[in-house]
Amino acid sequence: MEATKRQRLASFYTSAPWIDWVLAAALFSVAFFLIGLGDSTPVQEVAAPVSALSGIFAATAVFACGALAQSQAVILRVARALFAGDMWRNWVSIIGALALAAALPVFALYADRAFPSVAQALVVLAIALDIVTMIRVLWWVRYIAHAQRDEDTASSRHQTRRPSWMDNENR
Repeated sequence: MEATKRQRLASFYTSAPWIDWVLAAALFSVAFFLIGLGDSTPVQEVAAPVSALSGIFAATAVFACGALAQSQAVILRVARALFAGDMWRNWVSIIGALALAAALPVFALYADRAFPSVAQALVVLAIALDIVTMIRVLWWVRYIAHAQRDEDTASSRHQTRRPSWMDNENR
């Protein structure tokens, strides 16, 4: 029963990338308005590292997307055939969110003099997008790794064992 609930939740999560945007907005609201993270954010010092980190996260996402597209594991081939639309929406949302998270701190640098609170909000929003989106990327990496591991384990069970005379160095 518990496994079925987890499967339904995982299925819902993978088919609805909009959840990341809602979670990022909620995380931003908590961090910026309730905790006051924006008040203590030095935009000039934080913007470049946050943008660079977003770029690294985007590179990780592109790597994972490529791994998914190139995997020959049976379960991934079936998933690509059956759920191509969901997967496409996921990866477009992921890469778009991380590209936006990389660009927001750059915009914040320009807005810092005239609108410092807007600049701080942009940096905090970029951090929120990074956190939430990387959770989805890591979910996909785990999915791909488990599918490939299961495939490798199953194929190794079906291989025949080499005869012992083939292992002898004095052949």
